[in-house]
Amino acid sequence: MYLTSLVALTAGKQLNELELVYVSQNSLVQELRAECQTQADTIQQLSSKYKGDNKQLKRDNAALSRQLDKTRERLGLMEGHEIDHEKVHGKLRQKLSELDEENRLLTRQASVTHNERVSLQWYRDELIYD
Repeated sequence: MYLTSLVALTAGKQLNELELVYVSQNSLVQELRAECQTQADTIQQLSSKYKGDNKQLKRDNAALSRQLDKTRERLGLMEGHEIDHEKVHGKLRQKLSELDEENRLLTRQASVTHNERVSLQWYRDELIYD
């Protein structure tokens, strides 16, 4: 009987210890589940924020790409205009040079004509007074 009581007492003690371990482990599992849920919520928030930021960056990138393409197109047009302007300036310089040369010739002709007129006037005056 004593042995049976001792066995029953020992079994009861072990049962109480097992229940304490069970309760302790169950409490730990509940805490871990709560922490996992908190971490999952945090991950979900970060994921949503990342997706939103990523979408905004893609929109910004697309807008900047369009702006860059337009700028490149304008640059190409400006380079084309620059070449046209250089051609026009070259033609204008050539025409100015031609006009300068023509002006020099006309100035020489006018000088020669003036000199001839002066000579003829002098000669006429000589004829009249002689």
